[in-house]
Amino acid sequence: MKLIHRFNLFALGLPILLGLVGTIFNVFLFYALLSTMLTGLIQVVLGICLLLNHPKDINLKIYLGSVIAYFLSWIPIENSHFELGNFAYVFVSVPVVLAIYLTVIIFKKMNSHVQQSKSEQLY
Repeated sequence: MKLIHRFNLFALGLPILLGLVGTIFNVFLFYALLSTMLTGLIQVVLGICLLLNHPKDINLKIYLGSVIAYFLSWIPIENSHFELGNFAYVFVSVPVVLAIYLTVIIFKKMNSHVQQSKSEQLY
């Protein structure tokens, strides 16, 4: 569980770190934007791995269902010819919300795993 937590922290920290460096060297802003795709890929893989280990966890099912719904919503939006307007802000903010949601799930699972191992040490 610690490994999953560390991978998640890396995935979240990489775009932030590159963005901060990008305030000094502008080219790193481009790399920060590109690294958000890597963050999404890492988080989806972590979500799938967690769901395989905990198949009855409803929060992981909600997360992966939301990810699938988000990507499937690209199809009608891409094929439509209307201007997105303010909807574009909502569409861009969904991955951020999903990243925060998975981070909370991982954090809760890590804390519950640590508490279980502490209680097992008492016996």
